[in-house]
Amino acid sequence: MSIEYYSPQIAKQWLDLYVGAINAHMQQRQVAKVTNNIEYLEAQIEKTSIAEMQEVLYTIIEEQIKNKMLAEASPDYAFVAVSPSMVPEAKSQPKRALIGILGTLLGGMLSVLLVLVMHYARKSD
Repeated sequence: MSIEYYSPQIAKQWLDLYVGAINAHMQQRQVAKVTNNIEYLEAQIEKTSIAEMQEVLYTIIEEQIKNKMLAEASPDYAFVAVSPSMVPEAKSQPKRALIGILGTLLGGMLSVLLVLVMHYARKSD
């Protein structure tokens, strides 16, 4: 993942904040989902009187609690940073030399075209 901006320090900060926000959001979603699952399973335990079904539901609740624990304990939930974000050493854009050369060529061609149009416009008068 990368962000391009004219200030490399701000781009690095934005990238760190973006990854952190996505991780926090995904972590909250997973915790909320698992909490809802646990509440549903507890309600089903209250409804059933069969001991074997209650045992199965308790096993599922145990798995859900493990999932919740893993989601809450991991700060890098959705995105794991392979390498930390860093400020680039060299500029990537704009390429000023290319802009200067193309601008000069375009300006030269337009000026030659303008001179030709004005020459033929005067000649026809």
